[in-house]
Formats: sequence, C-alpha cells, structure tokens
Amino acid sequence: MEKEAATDLMTAGTDHPDWWSYGHEFPRWHVWRGIAGLLYARRLMSSPPRVVRGQDPAELRDLIRETELQLADRWK
Repeated sequence: MEKEAATDLMTAGTDHPDWWSYGHEFPRWHVWRGIAGLLYARRLMSSPPRVVRGQDPAELRDLIRETELQLADRWK
C-alpha cells in the first residue's frame, strides 16, 4: 500500500491540465486551479512544502522559476 502511494506521487507530475503548457519544464511540480480561479503549484516531495500561486499560467511559471532558483542557491 505504501509503495503504491509513493508511485502515485512520483507520477502525479506527468498529467497536466490543458491550460498548463509548461509541464515539460517543471516535471517536479503539480499544478491545479483553485476554487477562486487562482492557479496553484506545489513542488512534489519537498520539505518544507513549496507552494506558489498566480493569476495566469505565465505568472505561475515565473514564480516556479524563481522558487527553483532560490532552492538551487541554497544547495550551492
């Protein structure tokens, strides 16, 4: 059972909504549209959790890029 749940998390990033054309750039991110219409993205398997939100796909993409750069700087 635990193995199945871990597999689901690893493959969750492969299915992207039609409005998210940047999925191939960010395979470690899961995206969804919230109730109020905001777009959300969270980095899979991150601790602490990384979540960003934006008004449109381009803004969400930019916020993900910023977050990835911040994470890369921490590991240098």
